[in-house]
Amino acid sequence: MVGARLVLEYVGRGEVDAGIVFFIDAAIVKDSAHSGLAKDFIAFISGDEGRRVFGRYGFETAVK
Repeated sequence: MVGARLVLEYVGRGEVDAGIVFFIDAAIVKDSAHSGLAKDFIAFISGDEGRRVFGRYGFETAVK
């Protein structure tokens, strides 16, 4: 697994054609008809089980 900083270095030095680094942040629309489901989803993806799912597909999660 390659960290974001290393990906940016590779791109900056021209060693790769492209690099993908992203950050996922979530917010709930104030007047959403499904705000309860949105809260549950955010809790899932940011919880232990969601982290395991992301990890299973090769993603690393940052710890705040």
